[in-house]
Amino acid sequence: MSGGLAAWFRRRSGGSSPSPANRGAPVTLTVTLPADASQGSQVIALGSIDQVFAGHDRAVLRVLDGDDLLGTVLLIRSRHGDVFGMLNRCPHRLRGLADGRVRGRVVICPGHGFGFNMCTGVPVGAARNGVLRLRLVRTHVDDGQVSVAIDPDEIRRCQTC
Repeated sequence: MSGGLAAWFRRRSGGSSPSPANRGAPVTLTVTLPADASQGSQVIALGSIDQVFAGHDRAVLRVLDGDDLLGTVLLIRSRHGDVFGMLNRCPHRLRGLADGRVRGRVVICPGHGFGFNMCTGVPVGAARNGVLRLRLVRTHVDDGQVSVAIDPDEIRRCQTC
């Protein structure tokens, strides 16, 4: 099968490409890790779902270590209210995923059409052969409040993966 997951969806749906849930730019948030963040994963409260997503289906979280940009995390809210978190880098060609399409629980890289399951990080469709797993970020929604678990070491490692 050639053409990646987007082509597979077009063939399966009779020629129409899956439409993105939101064509506008994703919301951008910035968090600064606490000084002791080098000691493993840090849980960071972001606010209510309405504050985090502001009417959009995705948000990009800029993670700062002091004044330095450590990396970005992509948060995607499904139609059913689930919130998925992942490093905003396709493991295949290191392109950002924020502009990718979402189809169910699959995010599709805008660069080459490879899809990744947002629950497991496992590539799907034609991407299964030889493509690395998407790096996920733990998210939690409790009483409408969104939090994420950020591991600065994982973000640093992924800058070169």
